[in-house]
Amino acid sequence: MTRPNSVLYNLTRLNVQDSEVSLILITNKMEFREKLEARVISTFPHMTIHFPAYTAPELEMILWDRVREGVNDGVITEEDGVVQLCAAMIANEDGSARKAIQLLKTAITIAENEGSKKVTTAHVRGAYRVLEDELIAETIKELPKHLKLTLLAVSCALKSGLVPNLTTGEAYALYKKLCRACTSEPVSQRRFSDFLNQLDEIGLVNVTLRNAGRGLTRKITIERRSIDNYLRSLSQDEFLEPLVEEFSKNPRSWIYTDYFE
Repeated sequence: MTRPNSVLYNLTRLNVQDSEVSLILITNKMEFREKLEARVISTFPHMTIHFPAYTAPELEMILWDRVREGVNDGVITEEDGVVQLCAAMIANEDGSARKAIQLLKTAITIAENEGSKKVTTAHVRGAYRVLEDELIAETIKELPKHLKLTLLAVSCALKSGLVPNLTTGEAYALYKKLCRACTSEPVSQRRFSDFLNQLDEIGLVNVTLRNAGRGLTRKITIERRSIDNYLRSLSQDEFLEPLVEEFSKNPRSWIYTDYFE
C-alpha cells in the first residue's frame, strides 16, 4: 500500500465509539481518486467540490488588489494593459492566481532592473519567457539520467546545424557516443524511441512522422531558442557538464569527432 493510501486507510478507521474524524482533502490533481485503492475507497465516502480555474476578469481583480497594496501610483495603470495581459496569459493556461501574481512580480522586477518608471506589456512578455525558462529548467532537472542523455543528444545534433532533419537513428547514434563518454550503458534503440516519446509528451521535443520515400520516419525538432536553454539546464548536472562544455567549444566538429569513439 502506497503512503497516501496507507494514511487515508488508517484515518478512516479512527472513528470509534462517540468520536468522529472529518477529513478535508485538497488537491490540484483530478486523477487523485483513481489512484486510491479499493479498500480505502470502501471506507471513505466523500463529496467532491470542484473549484474552477480563475477566469481572466477574476485574475485581474486579484492582481489589481496586489497593485494597489504594493506598487507605487503610476507605475502600473489600466491604460497600460499590463494587468490585463498578465491575467489573459495565465487564464489561457490554467487560471492559477499564484502564476499570475508571479508573472506580474517578475515583470515589475524586469522593469526595475531596466530603470523604467513604468511597467509595460513588453516587460510582461519578457517575464513570461523568464518563467517559462525556469519551468523548463526545473522539468529537466527532475529527468532521469537517460532521458537527460537523450535530450542532450537531440539538442547537440540540432544545435550543430549539421542534421536539420534529425531522425531517431541519427539521434540514437549520438546518444550512444554520449553514453560511452560517460561510461554509461546505452539502452536499446527501441527503448530510446520510448524516451523520445516521453520528451515529446512533456513538450521538450517535437516528434513528427514524415515520408522519407521508403516509408515513414520520425523527424525530431526543437525550437531554436529552446536548445540553448536546454543546454544551460543540462550543464547544471555535474554528470553532463563536461559533455556540454566539450560541445560548446566547437559544436560542428564535435558531432563527428572521434572524441567519443
